[in-house]
Amino acid sequence: MTLSDLTIVLFSLFNFLRLISYLPQIIRIARDKMGAPTISYATWAMWIGANGSTAAYAAVNVHDWMLCLISAFNSFCCIIVVILTVYKRNEFRQGAAMGGEDALAQRAMTPLCPANAERVVLPAYSGPTRTKCAARCMLGRMKERAPLGVKPGLIAAHFMNDPHPQRSR
Repeated sequence: MTLSDLTIVLFSLFNFLRLISYLPQIIRIARDKMGAPTISYATWAMWIGANGSTAAYAAVNVHDWMLCLISAFNSFCCIIVVILTVYKRNEFRQGAAMGGEDALAQRAMTPLCPANAERVVLPAYSGPTRTKCAARCMLGRMKERAPLGVKPGLIAAHFMNDPHPQRSR
């Protein structure tokens, strides 16, 4: 096998893997209930531009239609991710507008890593006390899981400063 053959095999293999790797991301965004906060528009827009310009280059300059199709499909998948994220964020904002501050507070306290996620059951009362109580619940869970040297108290410290101490508990 020559170096040229090896590069074609590697290029084909990794582009195939890249094409199927979009599906799990699209599914996770579609299932997300918190407005897909971890998706960066700037990153996905950059990938749309890179893949789109590669497709155009392959078609116009090199006349390599396979590279053009692969790059165009990559760009299309990135566009789907961005459109779906816009939809999910608008859907979350509408729900947050109806649910008030508590929906936004719940999103702020929901762990971004699903492997460490446990539902935080918020108490029946609302307002700053509810947010403070949820922060204490999360802080307790974070202390249980924190690696050595990490101070989870710093993460939730701003939730613990209740401007209305008479409303506590």
